[in-house]
Amino acid sequence: MMTRIRPLAIFLKEIRKNFIVNNHNHLLMKKTLPTGKNLVALRFLILALLCFPYLLTAQDYNLKPSDLKLDQERVAMKSDQMARRVSSALMMAKKKYEAGEDMGDENKMIMEGSKVLVEIIANSPEEAPALLSELEAMGMTRGVSYQRVINGYIDIMKIEETTEFPAMKYMTYVPTPETNIGSVTSQGKDAMNLDIADVFTVTGKGIKIGVLSDSYNALGGEAAGIASGDLPGPGNPLGNTTPVDIVEDLIVEDVPILSDEGRGMIELIHDVAPRSELAFATAFTGPAGFANNIIRLRNDAECDIIIDDISIFTAPVYQDGIVSQAVDIVTADGANYFSSAGNSADRSYEEPLRLDGTFDARGYYELHDFTGNGDYLHGFTIQPGGSFRMSLWWDEPYFSVSGAPGASSDLDIVFFEDDGNFLFASDNANVGNDPNEFITVRLGPSAPGPFTAFMAIGRWAPEPSVPNVVKYALFNEDGVAWQFDDRHDKSTVFAHPNSAGAMATGASAYFNTPAFGDDPAIINGFSSVGGTPILFDIAGNRLPSAIVRQKPDFVGPDGGNTTFFGQDIEPDGFPNFFGTSASAPHLGALAALLKERYKDNGVETPTSVVRPLFIQAASDMGDPGFDFRTGWGYIDGDALLRATFEFFPLPTMSQRRMILMGVLVLGAAIFMFINMRPGK
Repeated sequence: MMTRIRPLAIFLKEIRKNFIVNNHNHLLMKKTLPTGKNLVALRFLILALLCFPYLLTAQDYNLKPSDLKLDQERVAMKSDQMARRVSSALMMAKKKYEAGEDMGDENKMIMEGSKVLVEIIANSPEEAPALLSELEAMGMTRGVSYQRVINGYIDIMKIEETTEFPAMKYMTYVPTPETNIGSVTSQGKDAMNLDIADVFTVTGKGIKIGVLSDSYNALGGEAAGIASGDLPGPGNPLGNTTPVDIVEDLIVEDVPILSDEGRGMIELIHDVAPRSELAFATAFTGPAGFANNIIRLRNDAECDIIIDDISIFTAPVYQDGIVSQAVDIVTADGANYFSSAGNSADRSYEEPLRLDGTFDARGYYELHDFTGNGDYLHGFTIQPGGSFRMSLWWDEPYFSVSGAPGASSDLDIVFFEDDGNFLFASDNANVGNDPNEFITVRLGPSAPGPFTAFMAIGRWAPEPSVPNVVKYALFNEDGVAWQFDDRHDKSTVFAHPNSAGAMATGASAYFNTPAFGDDPAIINGFSSVGGTPILFDIAGNRLPSAIVRQKPDFVGPDGGNTTFFGQDIEPDGFPNFFGTSASAPHLGALAALLKERYKDNGVETPTSVVRPLFIQAASDMGDPGFDFRTGWGYIDGDALLRATFEFFPLPTMSQRRMILMGVLVLGAAIFMFINMRPGK
């Protein structure tokens, strides 16, 4: 393809401008450089001399000539068979690593030395175990498979070698999951009004609770938590000496993403249900590892209740993925599952895909009309050091869930400068794979000022198929202002918190609950909104009608003091743990008290009983009954445990007197019988 040569002045201006760095860490420029060797050398010499002072700070923009990808090369990447088997983000990361460049954190990849955590999709579930063995022989570590999905660490310099395995369909990296921490606090046990637990003397005894999060003891603080009585284990001064059952922890050197949030969750559970047994498994080993650890917590650790606080950005939204299926398996087996609903409020866009033949200036993308009024761009301004993460989905089945045919369309998230020049795009080859694009956008902290750009949804023109619905969601926004915030008002409860088996929990600050003077409780602004439809079954068949599940299910308190996790808000010397990551363990621990109440009366609590009793104990926070913002409402522990009166009533005062009289009469009769026997 022939392109017009860009004048040096414009080229220089764009190099000096404040660039955004995407998750590929490269910019895809619209124009080619001059073809004449002398002219190229002359221009780069002039460029180097003029830009020398500026290039001293170039690390903030991660921009070098080797990063400039020509349109012709990008077209080749889209159609190349390698691109259809290895994601472009992973290929670009390899090139940066090979060149000895700083990987930075823009991609949010999980790395251990030269190895990167990847997700590999096998052609079929039957081929996955053998493929995993081949990958391990090649050097993969911590490999695990679930159905057709394989996760593990592989040397980044060997990623292209994986395409030699016929059983491998596709490979990409695993974006760092989100643990759902919010921005306000709570004192959970008091906020749930649990004085009645002392009346029932319920402490969670005989109930085992499993937790899934990032890590438990990667930071090495468990011993101090046990010594202070905030964690169970040998040496606990309060007699809670049963240690946490570690199914799998994640301890990776030099990985700053690990925060031991799982240990913080367990401290909250231990406050509410101090005699419950506890277990932990990491969810930061990819979807296959996550799904496997859900099953292991139930089957191997024998947990009655399982709790997680994880959001997976690339999981299906319109179909139950492998983690959702694992949740449904353990709940069908008798466990109760609590999942944090998420902290994305309603920061999502979802509409029918509207294409009217309008293309970008280069003709590669047919652009989606966001409103139906010729609106093809969503503008935003990002501050120096600002960033956000975005995931895009459309209504086609996932190959990684269902197998063939997978996606039939290829959409990308596309970014333009304010003058309309193309910046970059998420550019995975989706056809035959999964209908999802994920991208991280970041502006260097030393940028001279804010940068304005525009986002579009584009159909990759060489692929003719067109889906019906598009949806994107925003995560981890920091220093970003969108010009059209009113268009971000759709559901953000998706994937496994939206599964049939999970109870998704929203969050309310402790000072906004009835126990602290606010009745009804007030939902936290960041708490995620439900209503995401399920359009496909797990085999990939479109359902006759959409299934819209009632999510979130309930709201619990967030915050609560821990010994190490969070920020000290009161301040009282102890950091507060906040977000829906904190509400899930509070409600899960409350369920343990409920299950103990049943168990003390000789009844094993069926899974199906817990949700109805929680609904009965919920206090409306919004519209009467269920709503997608607050679920069934805020859970009051007193009301929940009193609901068990229906099954196991405490004796009334008159009944107690009659029981006491009966005991006295029976005792007197026994005494008289013994003393009136012959021979006495």
